[in-house]
Amino acid sequence: MHGDPALATRIEELLGSRHPVAAAALISPRDVTVAARGVGLDTAFEIGSISKAVTGLLYADALDRGEIRHDSALGESLPLGEVPAARLTLAALSRHRSGLPGLPRSARPLRRAFALWRHGVNPYDDSLRQLLAQARTVRVVGPLGLAHVHLPATADELGPDALVGRSSRGRPRQPWAGEAIGPAGGIRASIQDMARLMAALLDGSAPGIAALDPVAPFGKGARIGAGWITIVVEGRQVVWHNGGTGGFRSWAGLDRESGTGAVILSATSASVDRHGLTLLAEHTRTVTDR
Repeated sequence: MHGDPALATRIEELLGSRHPVAAAALISPRDVTVAARGVGLDTAFEIGSISKAVTGLLYADALDRGEIRHDSALGESLPLGEVPAARLTLAALSRHRSGLPGLPRSARPLRRAFALWRHGVNPYDDSLRQLLAQARTVRVVGPLGLAHVHLPATADELGPDALVGRSSRGRPRQPWAGEAIGPAGGIRASIQDMARLMAALLDGSAPGIAALDPVAPFGKGARIGAGWITIVVEGRQVVWHNGGTGGFRSWAGLDRESGTGAVILSATSASVDRHGLTLLAEHTRTVTDR
């Protein structure tokens, strides 16, 4: 992998001045190219909810190894006691169909949303102990050699050179580090790591690859596997997930039929979904026209 000049130029064209610190990757059966603007290729970005898709891979891998079952109850894995949440199945959780609230009640959404907007603070810094207490009231990276993937439990675990995300208006935002929310949105990864992960998903070497297979409806016109969403764009199936934190946005998608993939990571909170879909469609056309 290398900093590809053509991809760097395309990043400039697609993202413009709104995303001054960003990186992208293109994956095909023949090659993997990466490029970055404003940072090095090994700089770790917050990938937000793409963390859910990574957790989905871990879930599918655990199924393959017989460590859990689709109908395993949440209470078999977490010390929840005899409460309703303990009876939820892991399958329901993996497909976002559990009925649990999207955020823990202690998050105080309005207060935390204001603090994020006004001061750029992390609204999801709960500990695992706190999350388990709230639930009672209602790692894939090693084998693939993803050197810069990490999940900081606290902001103190980030080094002084950690990338700082910014709002769409350029205001610095507090890092979203939190043990409890980590599997749903706390992973940091470099563009090289993301490119390596997507390549492994496309060539079938990644653990838990069954997570990509859609098994249930998910909103209008979409289906979901274990965290991975499948939609049809211009007659082609795209498997994807996006992410967003206080100061970062991300998008990762695959066209499994053509063996192509694309990733965009940005240290600005403006969406990159449209840009990611465009980049993947362009890349797929280039590969299939060869």
